[in-house]
Amino acid sequence: MDKLEKVINGLECCIADGYAQECEECPYALSDGTCDRLDPMLRDALELLKAQEPRVMTLEELSTNGNDDVIYIETALFIDGKRVTKIKPAIFQPDNCSPEEDGYYCIVSSWGNSGFYHEENYGFDWRCWTSRPDDERRQNTPWERLN
Repeated sequence: MDKLEKVINGLECCIADGYAQECEECPYALSDGTCDRLDPMLRDALELLKAQEPRVMTLEELSTNGNDDVIYIETALFIDGKRVTKIKPAIFQPDNCSPEEDGYYCIVSSWGNSGFYHEENYGFDWRCWTSRPDDERRQNTPWERLN
């Protein structure tokens, strides 16, 4: 049973029984069938929720995406010495390029960020996010190469 399934089953037991401290079906139950603390389940639930937060992907992680997977690409330009960025939803197209051969990643967006992006510039003038971050998270996340 994976962690998500375990948390869901544990929560279902707690809700169904009104957190009865005895639930033999609960995956968090002790060997005697009792649950005396919610801490393990809450820690697992928190870990799963934090994993859903938007974050910058590493190039290795980006490469594991398949053709037509949705990502968010953030691009940067320097205007008068100041970094100006924009983020747009995009589709990763590894079938249209060979990053392992020439270092280029093909990313398509109807919003104007389409193109071939070279791995040497990742983290400097382009980066990809797991999901759309809010402006505060984008601004507080340093631009750095993540291998």
